[in-house]
Amino acid sequence: MKQKLGKLERTFADQDMFVFLAKHDLLAFEPAFHSRFELLYILEGSCDAIIEGRKVTAKQDEIIIVNKFETHYYIQNSLNISAYVLVADDFYMSEFYSVLGYKKIEHICRKKKCAFAIRNILESWFEVGTENKLTNCGFFNLIIGKLIEHCRVYEDNKNKLNGTDILKYIQANYKEDLTMSSVAEKFGYSEVYFSRTFNKLVGMNFRTYLNMIRLDQAKILLKNGDRTVTDVVESVGFPNLVTYYRAKKKLASPPNNMTNKK
Repeated sequence: MKQKLGKLERTFADQDMFVFLAKHDLLAFEPAFHSRFELLYILEGSCDAIIEGRKVTAKQDEIIIVNKFETHYYIQNSLNISAYVLVADDFYMSEFYSVLGYKKIEHICRKKKCAFAIRNILESWFEVGTENKLTNCGFFNLIIGKLIEHCRVYEDNKNKLNGTDILKYIQANYKEDLTMSSVAEKFGYSEVYFSRTFNKLVGMNFRTYLNMIRLDQAKILLKNGDRTVTDVVESVGFPNLVTYYRAKKKLASPPNNMTNKK
């Protein structure tokens, strides 16, 4: 079953004290990473989360946690799914960092006592809304307090592909003639290792990911309506219209490993 999924991370405003809280029945299947804390509380159904290339599965009344700058996407496992989605920037994590330093929270919480307490907090917060920043701080710290009470907090010192810097580099240089071999060389990896690890990290190959970034930027520019398609396509890094339309057609549907399951 194919379903159009929301690109939540790409709608985030660039502002201080940013917080996003919503109920969703659509989850982002495309790889994303951002500098904000993300929490997914499953209200109904089941989904996989691929975080830094590792899969965790969550079902009703279980929680997925994505720490800042962790690549992630979701695969829907059931026909009907709904979840609370919470995203908050570093301002709301300041108390956590001041006490525990720049550590991470484990990616899955299945402890019912913790989950039900957090669900009550999310329900109350959702009813109140996110307009008041001080209120947001209170609700967010209650949630973080419950998580660190029941979940493992750890330092991630594993030697692995530097995904954060690589994705930042692609985002900053997508207009250039980037190739997998040139990026692998820049970061000191063999092409074979880079290809295998990049695919595992983001769930798609390097060229597909690069084209996805370029297509998103082209879509934004074309909305303005004051530039030709050819001009926009070339400005975001596509060599010609044929390549642009080919990439657009290929990315019109989720890859096989990201389609929903019945």
